[in-house]
Amino acid sequence: MPLQSGARKDWNPHHGLLFVLSLFFLGSYCIVEFTRNQKKAHDLNRHLSVTAGAGSGKTAVLVHRYLKILLEKDLPPNQVVAITFTEKAAAELKQRIVNEVNARLQAEPHNTQLERIKTGMLSAQISTIHAFCARILREYPVEAGVDAGFRVLQGIQQRLILRETIDSALREIADRSDEDETREKLVNLLRIFGKTRLEQYLQELINQREVVDRLIDQLYCQTDSEVLDSWHKSVESQFPVKDWLRCLRIVLAEARGRDKAQVQELTDQIQPNMTVQDAAPFLTQIASLIITQGGTISRQKFLGSRVDTDAIEEEIDFLVRAAKYFRNYAILTSDNELLIRVTRPLIQVYDEVQRAYENRKRQAGQLDFDDLQIKVRDLLQHEASIREQLAERYPYIMVDEYQDTDHLQYEILRPLISNYKSGNLFIVGDQNQSIYRFRGADVQIFDQTRQDITEYQRALTKDFTWKGQILEASDSEKPGDLRLPENFRLLRNLVGFVNLVFESLMQGRNEFEVEYDPLVQGRTTDSLGNVELLIGSKEETVGESEPSADEHKLIVKRIQHLVGTDETVWKDEGDGEKLRPIRYGDIAILIRSRTRLPEIESALLRAEIPYKITGGIGFYQRQEIYDIGNYLQFLTNTDNDVALAGILRAPFFGISDVELYEIAQQSSKKPFWEKIQDYIDRTDQSSTFPIRDAIQILRSHLEICHRIPPSELIRKIVNDTGMVGVLPVGQSGEQRWANYEKLLGIAREFERLGITNLHDFLEQLNLLIEEEEREGQATTQLTADAVEIMTIHAAKGLEFPVIILPNLDRRATRYDQEPFIDDLLGIGFSPANPDKNYTESDPGATRLMRERVNNKRTAEEQRLFYVATTRARDRLILSGTLNEKGESKGWFEWLFNALGISGLPSEGELRYPTTISVLSGAEETTIPFNLLIRIIKSPNELDYDEAEEPTSSLASEFPAVQIDPLIPSSVGEIISVTELATYAHCPTRFYLQHRIQVPSSEPQSDEVAETIREDANRFLDSRVRETALNAGEVYREWHIHAEIDSHIVEGTADRLFKDSRGLWQIINYERDRINWEEIADPADYYRSQIELYALLVHRLYPEQQVIPVTVYVTDPATAYSAEIMREEFMDIESTWLERVKAIQEAVNVDAIGAGRFEKNRDHCPSCPYFVDGECMVAD
Repeated sequence: MPLQSGARKDWNPHHGLLFVLSLFFLGSYCIVEFTRNQKKAHDLNRHLSVTAGAGSGKTAVLVHRYLKILLEKDLPPNQVVAITFTEKAAAELKQRIVNEVNARLQAEPHNTQLERIKTGMLSAQISTIHAFCARILREYPVEAGVDAGFRVLQGIQQRLILRETIDSALREIADRSDEDETREKLVNLLRIFGKTRLEQYLQELINQREVVDRLIDQLYCQTDSEVLDSWHKSVESQFPVKDWLRCLRIVLAEARGRDKAQVQELTDQIQPNMTVQDAAPFLTQIASLIITQGGTISRQKFLGSRVDTDAIEEEIDFLVRAAKYFRNYAILTSDNELLIRVTRPLIQVYDEVQRAYENRKRQAGQLDFDDLQIKVRDLLQHEASIREQLAERYPYIMVDEYQDTDHLQYEILRPLISNYKSGNLFIVGDQNQSIYRFRGADVQIFDQTRQDITEYQRALTKDFTWKGQILEASDSEKPGDLRLPENFRLLRNLVGFVNLVFESLMQGRNEFEVEYDPLVQGRTTDSLGNVELLIGSKEETVGESEPSADEHKLIVKRIQHLVGTDETVWKDEGDGEKLRPIRYGDIAILIRSRTRLPEIESALLRAEIPYKITGGIGFYQRQEIYDIGNYLQFLTNTDNDVALAGILRAPFFGISDVELYEIAQQSSKKPFWEKIQDYIDRTDQSSTFPIRDAIQILRSHLEICHRIPPSELIRKIVNDTGMVGVLPVGQSGEQRWANYEKLLGIAREFERLGITNLHDFLEQLNLLIEEEEREGQATTQLTADAVEIMTIHAAKGLEFPVIILPNLDRRATRYDQEPFIDDLLGIGFSPANPDKNYTESDPGATRLMRERVNNKRTAEEQRLFYVATTRARDRLILSGTLNEKGESKGWFEWLFNALGISGLPSEGELRYPTTISVLSGAEETTIPFNLLIRIIKSPNELDYDEAEEPTSSLASEFPAVQIDPLIPSSVGEIISVTELATYAHCPTRFYLQHRIQVPSSEPQSDEVAETIREDANRFLDSRVRETALNAGEVYREWHIHAEIDSHIVEGTADRLFKDSRGLWQIINYERDRINWEEIADPADYYRSQIELYALLVHRLYPEQQVIPVTVYVTDPATAYSAEIMREEFMDIESTWLERVKAIQEAVNVDAIGAGRFEKNRDHCPSCPYFVDGECMVAD
């Protein structure tokens, strides 16, 4: 099996130190030449709202603006706040700032201010909003009313605790006396909703409690009639009756359809001074007449099919939007009153459940993510002295990706700048790229903040300056509203295509849609770029002679054609962009969800195209996770026939369906597990060899499954069943192996939280499998050339030479499940009506909320489409399938409408006269050109000489596609470098630490955290730092493993890099607290680790003559290094193979008393199991 490598997610006590140390590694130095607009964004004398389009270089602006603040204002990094959307983005921003500091220090080696900044980056306030809030709460726990040592509750743990709390709170209310008011209301709610639905509603209300609490304070504090009236006013404010009449009269003057007369008659009955409630009967009827069921203007029945609408597009747009509301709003009925009557007791029960949830978290010293923000907001609102302290401490605040913020975060930011009266707020983002509504992001907050900034600074008249140069500003820019429209990613045709499509698609048709700002081409490469449409069809024929095209076949054929011919992309190799042939690794396939992922994978596998899933979704739905889950299910319940059949059919056991069917047909009514054992007992042994071995393995695991931790059980399952040989096989082997390791890490994390028995772990795993559809697959890093598959969300912020967008015809996922929690209209659902025999009601207000949700969803889908198209640098390939009628649907329909395409185009190329703005020097110029879009409808259009088809570099690493069942390899044991090094030190310690996992007396994580800064300072003073700083290509926390004989040895290199000699080497950091005076030879103590890591690197780079390895020990600050020659590895491998065999023999006996795990007393002083002068294991 080939050596494979990949990033590792697991955390260990010294990872915090590693992250800190990584900030000091030198990055490449380049002088950034900013555009005029980018220079304006560096202004420090006013609040700024910066709209930065895709590929606009905003990260470079953030880095340089951050340093400009530190240098010009002479501030330490801990006084400048930079908020990012993710922890990964925070780490990357921090790294880029440090790289820039290092680069400047290289040019100015004696600049003490830069040195102070570099050291101060250890405490830089660059983080997510949640991490920022957590720091404030830990500083002011008493004032905030939180436990000083609170833990953050998140993910599945939060959901599980919330569910348990809801269940127990409802039971507590139900157990009260009949006279209890809340109990009576709960009983009525249970009659209306049922228990399951009520629990789901309560869970959703608590998860959005910031919005719900605001609604309770602002809306539901009113009387029922006042709430009804507020709904009327909401609709009237968006679609006034007078605007209805104006647009109807203009459109009616042009209409020719048969329903025109009826619409005219209804319109004449509406008076301009009518209220919405008075006009609703007429408007509702008009709405049903002027738009189709699909929500477009009715040409056939109302407007007329031949009417020219160019002059009345604005009026038609208003009528379509208004009609959608009124068609679904209906005449107000008693159902709306029922909605309010049911909502009030629901809120009362919510209040009690919410208090129970808060009490449970308080008792456990926990806060969830919402608590972090809510408590900081309340702290800032109620504690004036703290608010003033923090506003003074943080005079500059920068927020990246501001389009993905929410109302609560804005409420935290405003007090820190004294409602714009102090400090400096800089927000940057792109409303067109707001795609995280499912996480609570509200794109409207960006616009609200921009308006607040410009309103507060409306009196500003100063232009901007840059290094003494005056930069003239427009009237909108002077009060702080800036734009970065230049795109330095897309080639000309791609810029023209994106502008053409999204100027048509994003027109701000409703309050949730963002109006599109055209991109300006900033990339100077002298090339046009390519846009292509791959059109599959479900019709029987495409034309007269060609068969219908399967979309996925078109995609794989196009990929083969791109790589197998002389087609090229531009690549920057450090000395400017140059043309080179397209490789598989240049291509990325972006998907919206995992629904069609198996089909895409299958097509790639059949075509033998190498691929990897990067940032992939659906981790818990992968087959390898299901297989292990089934195995654990069976171990906890041998009567689970489905789980048992699943694992027996899996590749690692490979029992045929025929044999399983034969067993199942036994007349006995026994469980399948007993039938199998009976079958073996009465069948000739030679004919049941595979199933006999499987049953023997299952029996052995049943004996131990409740005695060892889940992570150890999973490892044992993978080793014993031969799954260790199946997982790495085939083109997806790298991903399967990485997923297995991720599952191990998850199991270890649960064990750290106290979930150490199989039953509890399986309960958590089942919940994750059911609900965590968005969980990303494990990260892999193939050295080979491979197409990348990822979600559009995962691709945000990335770019690729070639982007393929498949399945554009797929309908978008709907978000219209009740309850709707609308920050304007309230809580919407359709309660069963007790007065009508509990039949479901249909409140108009709920319909209105559903329509708003659908509008939000549609607007975000448009933005998601925009994000997808703007990931491409050189080539954009869009594909979809027409339905049986030859119609386009979903995003494909948007695309066809924007391009004016109807049905399957007969042409092979479409041409569009287009004009774009191009950045030329410091000025923009306009360029007219013909945008060409290639149409590919048949694989026959992509034929080429098969002999030219490239052979993937994966071919030498992975076997060909497996058609027959996979046969496990001979791999025996998976064992880590840490385990082997521990065994070399002391077999008894190995047994205690890695086999039965006895807790040690080592420092806890909070103790470790206190020493990180001290350890980092030691590193900065060490000679190892110079080696690290001079490194070129670097990989941090890099997981590597190799097959040694029939076993897999794995480890994580803290830092794998190419040194100044061009040699790959490793630096590992250790935080061992050891009494070195009692260790005879400290260098020998780390010899085992050095040898093993050198062996793994040797397998990765076998041509390298020498492998340097360094172990840096932080206390005392000492480095132990060795350079292992290539000719030494044969002896090293032989030595360690013998130790692995010795471990196997000892584990099989599994008894210290038998003398298999000996003690090495020379290492007792360094052992965590050496307590009070004695080993924990008696002699």
